[in-house]
Amino acid sequence: MVTLGPKVTKDKVIQGCMRMRNLGHGQSIVFCAPPEVDRYIRKGENIDSSRSIQVADVLSWAMTNTCADIQNHIPNWVEQGVYYRKRRDGSGHAESSARIDAGMLKTSWLEPAARTLDEMYGLDMTKVKSSNDKDIPSDMQVRLKLLGITEVSSEAMAEEQEREVNHELEEESQIERPPKISAAAHKLAEEVRNFVRRGVISASSEVFLPLMAPISSVAVAVPSSPKKKKKQKPQIQTHIQIQIQSHIPWAKQLLCTRDFLTVTAVGNEKTSLTEFLRPVNWIVSRICEDGSTMLVVMSPYEVNALLDEIRQSKFVRLHVYAPRTIESMKPFDLSFYCIPAVESEPTTLVTLNNNIGYQLNIWAGQLYLDNYESYLRLCLLLGLSSSESDNNTLIESDRFVPKEGRSKEMSAVCLFDKSPLPLLKVLFGLRRKGMSFQSTHMGKILQARLLTPKDFED
Repeated sequence: MVTLGPKVTKDKVIQGCMRMRNLGHGQSIVFCAPPEVDRYIRKGENIDSSRSIQVADVLSWAMTNTCADIQNHIPNWVEQGVYYRKRRDGSGHAESSARIDAGMLKTSWLEPAARTLDEMYGLDMTKVKSSNDKDIPSDMQVRLKLLGITEVSSEAMAEEQEREVNHELEEESQIERPPKISAAAHKLAEEVRNFVRRGVISASSEVFLPLMAPISSVAVAVPSSPKKKKKQKPQIQTHIQIQIQSHIPWAKQLLCTRDFLTVTAVGNEKTSLTEFLRPVNWIVSRICEDGSTMLVVMSPYEVNALLDEIRQSKFVRLHVYAPRTIESMKPFDLSFYCIPAVESEPTTLVTLNNNIGYQLNIWAGQLYLDNYESYLRLCLLLGLSSSESDNNTLIESDRFVPKEGRSKEMSAVCLFDKSPLPLLKVLFGLRRKGMSFQSTHMGKILQARLLTPKDFED
């Protein structure tokens, strides 16, 4: 089967047919063509629509296309012959002369590298000549007469036309990024080593800091998002005002080391939210004398340096932790893996009271809750209404309940006098590094959307 295209010549038809090595000796061909080519053949060969196209019609049409193609490329053939004769004559003169003239060879061999628009397209009457006046060699004129060509169009029409293209104005966006910041050098304080050995933390210690210290300040400075750089502008700082009740602060049993909280040499992340938040993965727990659990988040450097002492310690345990950021992810909480191992469970070590677990998950950036009861408890902690049927007229647009409209249970647990959602949006946004989390449990809560038990079904 040979497929025909528009303006196909005899050479291409022969090339397609000769792919069949035994053509005429047991093999035959069928010509196929789209409706467009069918119309061309019928029009060129004057074939009525009622008659089918034969092989002879196809060959005749291909020969007609071949003749048209030859005539169309005659100017190029003539131009090529003229240039060849010019270069050959120049070489002959150079060889016959005693001294080779490089300038003459350059004139005869090289073509102009560029032409002006006036030379290419301008109407110059001195250059308008008929085909008889062209500098065409006599043998080429004889060849043209044999082909039945009496007039040759200007070869300039067949040249690849140069276009004057106005370059489009291109704007290359350049993201204005903050300057590089040096990383802080790790330091293993002796107080951290003493805590692992004896389980004691001094009340005046400057090495152990509240984990939620960066979001306990009144004003939180957050750098603006990167913008396209056109002119140098100072970086804008956005301040979010959050007020925390003084008599119900963040859990005092939730601490971290100074090495964990210090990421950069500047150290701004110790007092305010920045883009340099270290992930929470290594937590050391200590059961106090009153039965409560104290959690200390450490840096990987400290854990690696103290791992042998933690294995032998009788006061502390090391927990591997990771926030639940994928819905299919199983809880990676404090009961997942401990060093030393927990002999029996559940224990007071892994059963956290006083909402320590909720606050730890908030700081770590956990996106999914375990069950609907956890959602209700979190709403009490943040001061959010969790029911659509709540007729409290004091509820704000983000479902935050002011102090005067809270229930007794919420008043005893909630930490905030003003809505914490703007602050938490910044915190979770920094944790996610620009990745969207709107479809997660925490994403819906921060968008003032209610969750139902169906949201926690498998």
